[in-house]
Amino acid sequence: MMCGKPWLIAWIREAYVNKLLINLLVLVLVSALGLGLLEAAVRKLMPWYDPARQVSFHLNPDGVTLGMPGDIIRQRTPKGDYDLFSRFNRYGFRDDKDLAQSVQGDIFVLGDSFSFGWGVADGQRYSDRLEQLLGRPVFNISIPSDIRGYQKLLAYARSRGARVSSLVLGLCMENDIHDYTIPEAPANVATTASLRTVDWRAFLKNHSAVYLAFSYELQKVPLLRKSLERTGLARDLEGLVHKNVLDEKELKSSRDEIMAMLRSLDKAVVLIIPSRMLWTGAHHDAELAVHERMVALLRQAGLEVVDMKPWFEKDGHPLDYYFRTDPHWNQAGHELAARALFEY
Repeated sequence: MMCGKPWLIAWIREAYVNKLLINLLVLVLVSALGLGLLEAAVRKLMPWYDPARQVSFHLNPDGVTLGMPGDIIRQRTPKGDYDLFSRFNRYGFRDDKDLAQSVQGDIFVLGDSFSFGWGVADGQRYSDRLEQLLGRPVFNISIPSDIRGYQKLLAYARSRGARVSSLVLGLCMENDIHDYTIPEAPANVATTASLRTVDWRAFLKNHSAVYLAFSYELQKVPLLRKSLERTGLARDLEGLVHKNVLDEKELKSSRDEIMAMLRSLDKAVVLIIPSRMLWTGAHHDAELAVHERMVALLRQAGLEVVDMKPWFEKDGHPLDYYFRTDPHWNQAGHELAARALFEY
């Protein structure tokens, strides 16, 4: 009978579609409300998962990357290697000393996240342990960056009263080697690729306490962590580490930038922070070639070098000085670096 009444069929279809759309809208609204309430609950009951309380850096008006002055930050890894609190001083550095109180001859440590002490408690970083071994002040002005960033940090510290004449430069072989003859892109200019591609993991990490809570708790379970890594929702250790390619232009450019920065100092030593890829993964040969060539270029230029590679290899277990699931040095790595510098 209905075949003779197409208007009725159309009406029924329209009613069905409208009902489906209404149900879908209700589902979306209820889900959004539920997620909003869950987000609020996590931030209230587990404030350590608030994205605003994670480690964060900012650019000051001069384009220098710094911590937020006076902030207490939490460093942790979802895979359980470390979970600790530390504080930025009024200058934006992770150090308890006042730059303006430094005197000629005090030692300064400058570098990226390794020298910053990522994952290692205050008092256990190589700069802290070196200070204890020497019995004299060692200031840490390290912030995750590269050689250009180190130059800006050094200039900034001096502008705040730091009397820098003796420096330990922590050169990270994982991500400090670049072609510095290429002009630096403005920090506030987005690339074409970034406009086309949204990094949802980074977005959620920066905005969602729920995402952080689930990510951290689930990745503590090894089986779940492996599943998340296979699906791309979490990165495995090898994916966190930059892989080098032997490029003479990059190596010489990096050396030249270092020499230009150290020229104004009375005394400087370059602490070579080797990539853990020297001892794991299938990229060993390329990493070894880059490492040895960079060390040779620095020494040929007359720079003082303390290379941690032979120190880590002395006992045959170099990876014991790194975290299990994070590319940074653990407390043992910092302790050995302090002793190598102390012996130097």
